[in-house]
Amino acid sequence: MVGYYLDIVIGIVYLIVGIYIVRRFMLKEKPEYVNTVFLGMIAVLYILEVAYIVVKGYNFWNACPIANMSPLLFTLCLVTLFLPKKYQTKMFGFFAMFFIPMILAAFVPNIIDTINGNNYFTFSTIVDSIAHLSFGLFTYYLMKSGQVRIDKRNLGFYIVNCLVVVIGIIMINLIFRTKFFGLSFFGKHNIYRLVISDSALVSCMVYVAGLLLVVLGGYLIYKIVTRKGSKKEILSPEIGKK
Repeated sequence: MVGYYLDIVIGIVYLIVGIYIVRRFMLKEKPEYVNTVFLGMIAVLYILEVAYIVVKGYNFWNACPIANMSPLLFTLCLVTLFLPKKYQTKMFGFFAMFFIPMILAAFVPNIIDTINGNNYFTFSTIVDSIAHLSFGLFTYYLMKSGQVRIDKRNLGFYIVNCLVVVIGIIMINLIFRTKFFGLSFFGKHNIYRLVISDSALVSCMVYVAGLLLVVLGGYLIYKIVTRKGSKKEILSPEIGKK
C-alpha cells in the first residue's frame, strides 16, 4: 500500500504548502497574473494526464472532458484562459462552488482504494491528485482575493447550469449506453460502481440531489471563507451583474 500512502502524503504536503503560498505571496500579486498561472497549470496537468493515459493504451473515455465533473472543470479552466474578463468572472464563481469537493476528490478515491488493498502509484495518479488540489487552491485564492461574489441570483444561475449539464449527460448515457459522469443505467452498477436503485429514474434523482447538495455546500463554504480576511473591495465590479 506504499503507493497510495505516498500519493496521499504528497497531496497533503502540496495542499499545506499551497495554502501558505496563496496567503503569503499570491494575494499580493496582480489577480490577472495569478489567475493565468493557475488556469494554465491546471490545464497542463490535465493534458499531461490524458496524454499519459493515451500513450499507455488505457481507456481514453475514462478521462475525456465529459467523463466526470473533474475533467469537465479542468477543460473549462483551459477554455476560461481565452474568455473575455466579463465571462471569466462568471466562470470563477462557478468554480468556487467546487472548492471542497475537488480537494476531497484528490484524497477520497486513494483512501478507499488503500482500504480495499489496491496498491499502485503512477504518473497519472499523482498528476490527477495535484490537478484536483490545484483547482481547490485556485478557488480558495479566488475567494480570498475577493474576485467572486455569490448571491442568491448567481447561486440560482449556477444551479441551473449544473442541471443543464447533468441532464445532457444523462441523455447521452441513455441514448448511447455510456456511463459518463460515473452515471450508468446499464450493467451491475449505476452511480460510481454502486447500485443505488434498480430504477433509472431514482438513480437520476439521487445523482441530481447529490450534485445540488455539492453546489449548496459550496455556497456555504464560500460564505465561511469570505466572512472575514478577504479583500473588502471586489476586484471585478462586473461580477453579479447581468
